[in-house]
Amino acid sequence: AFRAVGVFVGGFDAEATAAVTGLARTAALHLLEALVAKSLVQRTPGQAAARFGLLETLKAYAEDRLVQADEAALVRERHLQHFHHLAMALGRVIDADVRFNERLRHDRSNIVSAVDWAATHERWVEAGELLREFPAQPDELANLKPGGVIGADTFKVGELVDVTGTTKGHGFTGVIKRHHFS
Repeated sequence: AFRAVGVFVGGFDAEATAAVTGLARTAALHLLEALVAKSLVQRTPGQAAARFGLLETLKAYAEDRLVQADEAALVRERHLQHFHHLAMALGRVIDADVRFNERLRHDRSNIVSAVDWAATHERWVEAGELLREFPAQPDELANLKPGGVIGADTFKVGELVDVTGTTKGHGFTGVIKRHHFS
């Protein structure tokens, strides 16, 4: 089960651990306490809810073990589903509420990782639903040029994405021709 926590980027909580390991929440808590006791996982200080993290060397080791056990795809899928469900549930219940931003702020890196996994596997709806919660700040967009690439790491929790674009030159005339209007 230690190898499964290697999927997290940054910190994580017991609920996320339960999701990626397939354990019940109480079993996930016991697992985390055992890993903390063995110094494999660190408890993150200063958080209202218990959060945990891995040193980079242990994270790399856990990820290697995950790949060796041929469980990487399954655990990444669980990771995506957990953070997608979390973002969708909180977003629909308290959408622009500050509590939503606070809850997901700590999981920003995990959500970005989930977006990357979804996009890599052409799961565009899930990737888009996760991305809609992350708007870019004006200072983050200062270096972007028209036609430039905006990655998932550009966005932050609670931001809205407003996308505009131009047509390929057919515009209204193309609609008229396509539907045989005169």
